[in-house]
Amino acid sequence: MKFITTSEWVNLLRSALQLVILGIVINRPIDNPFLEFIYFDLQITANITITIIATLIAIDFLKSLIILGKKSLMKKTFP
Repeated sequence: MKFITTSEWVNLLRSALQLVILGIVINRPIDNPFLEFIYFDLQITANITITIIATLIAIDFLKSLIILGKKSLMKKTFP
């Protein structure tokens, strides 16, 4: 049960910002290559987790786009 409802535009902007931040985190260079070798299993787990989170955020982003598109189409079709 939601107590506060937000606009779909707010949801769309929030999802887009989250995807941008995750893109920055994923593409940052690794400072120490030895640290990567020691914690290889942890790095694989983190990459899988970040990929799953990014996928869920992308789904939410697309859902917001579809909802806004439907509202826009309804306004144009039935003025």
